[in-house]
Amino acid sequence: MGDADAGSRSGSHRLSRARYAHRADFGEYNYLVSPHPASPCIRRIVAQRNGEEVRLALTDLELKVFRPGSEPELLRIAAGELPGVLQERFGLELTPEKESLLLRRAETLVEASSESEQLET
Repeated sequence: MGDADAGSRSGSHRLSRARYAHRADFGEYNYLVSPHPASPCIRRIVAQRNGEEVRLALTDLELKVFRPGSEPELLRIAAGELPGVLQERFGLELTPEKESLLLRRAETLVEASSESEQLET
């Protein structure tokens, strides 16, 4: 008897580890929760790409590059470079409207960062 069968008999809602062990399952889950108001996908600029040799993780204006056997590489991106990074490194196609919204959001991140640095000095 698997974990899922045992969980349903006892009244708990445990999920079988084997059932949700594939990236495709996580992709569907992420898609379903991404529009939630508390989701980081709403509050932040987020993109990830899992390649054969390199995994990319973008959060706001920080790009992390993961390679097997190496420490992650952190790259800071200028606001104006963001659309190009998303197109070239993540393979995303942006409409002019989406690019404009993205650039405005990126500029607010730069402004917020500048204000934060001024408060610290």
